[in-house]
Amino acid sequence: MVLTVTSTGQQAHTMILSDPDPVSDLWDGRKTTPKAAIEHYGLDRAHVLSGFEAFLRDFSLETENKFVTWCEDRYFIERVRSHFLSTPDSRPIQSPKGLIDSMRVIKSPGEIALMRKSCEIASEAFQAAMHFCRKRITKNLPVLEQQIWAKIDYECRLNGAERLAYPPVVASGGRANIIHYVFNNHPCGEDEMVLVDAGCEFYGYCSDITRTWPVSGSFSNDRQRSLYEMVLSVQTELIRRVEPGNTLERLFKTMGPLMIAGLQELGILNKSLDVHSLGATELALRFCPHHVSHYLGMDVHDTPSVERNEVLKPGMVITVEPGVYFSSTSSQKELLTKVGLEFDGIGIRIEDDVLVTPDGNDVLTSVCPKVIEEIEGCALIGYSTDD
Repeated sequence: MVLTVTSTGQQAHTMILSDPDPVSDLWDGRKTTPKAAIEHYGLDRAHVLSGFEAFLRDFSLETENKFVTWCEDRYFIERVRSHFLSTPDSRPIQSPKGLIDSMRVIKSPGEIALMRKSCEIASEAFQAAMHFCRKRITKNLPVLEQQIWAKIDYECRLNGAERLAYPPVVASGGRANIIHYVFNNHPCGEDEMVLVDAGCEFYGYCSDITRTWPVSGSFSNDRQRSLYEMVLSVQTELIRRVEPGNTLERLFKTMGPLMIAGLQELGILNKSLDVHSLGATELALRFCPHHVSHYLGMDVHDTPSVERNEVLKPGMVITVEPGVYFSSTSSQKELLTKVGLEFDGIGIRIEDDVLVTPDGNDVLTSVCPKVIEEIEGCALIGYSTDD
């Protein structure tokens, strides 16, 4: 797709299409023709790839500023570059990504409605997965990570999503400490928790949710319960601070002191630890090595050219996802108390999708259970031994 804008502001949209190929059409179906592209998509022009050189010659002469987003086809890229570099009268080409990202980061009412629906579908899929785990355990049946993956994928598609938004993380037990664990092929222990990071895509817009819950459906382990409540309290406070004027970077810097104070309160870290000299953010990174937020939209990590120190504005959608992971690393062990060592192997993350509003925020994933009583109740909803 090529967008040209003249000095007077006139715009023209041009699509470059594949050349006709009867053999390919036989196997994959007929391709869109230039005429159909103009009629169906409302484009101004459309050309097949064999006419691309002629288009480039006209393009270099008729536009003052050139904006080109490179695709993955290296041959195509070199053809574009070589043409412009060999045309003395043409101006330098630029990438429009920054401009496009600055527009995409603010969602229109229609986009917000689509994202709200995407979040609703994914949230209901999580509820179904929690119930599924409880049902299997009560029937003395195994719970496998791939079954939870399949359940969420099934429920999302059944309720209108085109696909999952990204390869999900379904990590039970100590595997939750692998941030991007995507093997999803181990059995879940009845006394373990499972961390699930998944979302769906609805008409091109993504949701991104993480929940951690006990496979049995009940927080019977005191260590799991206390640590979960601490992470939830940190996330609750961070969400409270999502409002116009704040930034993702400030949210991240806020998380460190909250996380360290929570770990000290649980006796996991010694209260005499010199947090001031060591730095709360640096200490927190040993237990939560990822950022606490990113922009969300048509991509999961959307509008990457928008910096994390950009001021939040109404219409932005971000994630809030603090986590804590205990994985026997030497950088952790030197800070842990005797009590803290007992938390080895536990990983917890809680993530919600949050819309920035003029007067604060709106949690788009609020129907996805995360309070302990909600999770335990959700696991039991509709349950019977005949399920």
